[in-house]
Amino acid sequence: MVLYGYYNAKPFGSEIMQMSIQAMGFASMIYLIGFGVIAISVLMAARPTKPNPFFMWLLILLMIFVLGIVTVMLGFLYITTNWHEKVLNVGEKKDV
Repeated sequence: MVLYGYYNAKPFGSEIMQMSIQAMGFASMIYLIGFGVIAISVLMAARPTKPNPFFMWLLILLMIFVLGIVTVMLGFLYITTNWHEKVLNVGEKKDV
């Protein structure tokens, strides 16, 4: 991600190197956006009141197209902090 932003500010001398960095940056952005969408879905599913499916799809489309960097950050947090288990309490034994 850092190289992806850096090459836009100061292009490399080699065109092949620049295109490969751009391709890796684009692929990582798509990967993180995908996990950001999963994070949004998990957060919406964990709410006490179930959201309207139309509202959920509208929020996901808004996050992808308008707030892309926020979706990337949510995807990064979802991967690195084990967010799925924390939000949904998967595998946690509850004392009765």
